Amino acid sequence: VRLWNVAAYCSSFNSQYSAAVFVGRMGKEKSVDVLINNWAKCFTDEDKMHLVLIGEGPELEDLKQQAKDLGIADSVTFTGRVDHTKIAPYYAACDMYVSASLTEMMSISMLEGLAAGLPVVQRYDEQNKGQYIEGVTGFTYKTADEFGQIVKNLAHQTPEKKMDKKLEVRQSMKSKGELQLAKYMLSVYSQVTGIKVDGLDDIQQDNAQTVK
Repeated sequence: VRLWNVAAYCSSFNSQYSAAVFVGRMGKEKSVDVLINNWAKCFTDEDKMHLVLIGEGPELEDLKQQAKDLGIADSVTFTGRVDHTKIAPYYAACDMYVSASLTEMMSISMLEGLAAGLPVVQRYDEQNKGQYIEGVTGFTYKTADEFGQIVKNLAHQTPEKKMDKKLEVRQSMKSKGELQLAKYMLSVYSQVTGIKVDGLDDIQQDNAQTVK
C-alpha cells in the first residue's frame, strides 16, 4: 500500500476524515483483533474514521478476514511491512496512535508516534505506566465504548485544534528528554528484575502520579 492510499483517508489531506494508526507485529500478542472489533463496534461510515495498521506477521491474513467479516474492510488499511526509514510520513499523515496490546512494557512504536506528535489511545496496561501523560499526550481506555468516545473526541476537533494537540504532544516529549526516557526504562527494568538501580526515586514518584 502506497502512502498516498493512506493519506487519502487522513485529515492532513482530506478534512472529511480522521485516521488512527497502529504499528507493530500482526501477532496474537498485539491484540490487533481487539482494535478491529472496537472499530467495528464504535464507528460507521458516517463517522469518516479510518484505521491504518502497519506491520506484518502470522495473523495478518486472519485480521484482514476479520475486518471483511465485520463489514469494515473499507475503513481499515493494512499496509504490510513498511521500512523503518520510510515510516515517518505515515505517522505524520495520521491523527492519533491506538493500541490494544497488553504485552509490552516499552512500546518503541508508541514512543515514535508520540515523538511525531500523535496523542496515544492505549488500552489500560499497568506495564506501560509512564510512557505518556494521561489527558495530555495520551488517553487510557478499558472498554470498547471508552475507546470509541476518546477517538471521536480527538477526531472531531477542528484542524487547528488537531495541530495544536500535535504540537503539545511533541513539546511534551521534547521536554521529557532522552535522559528522562532512559531513566524510565531503567525503572521498568528494576521493577521487573527486582534489581535496585540507584537514582530512580524521582522517576518512580513521577510514574506513581501518572495513570496509564
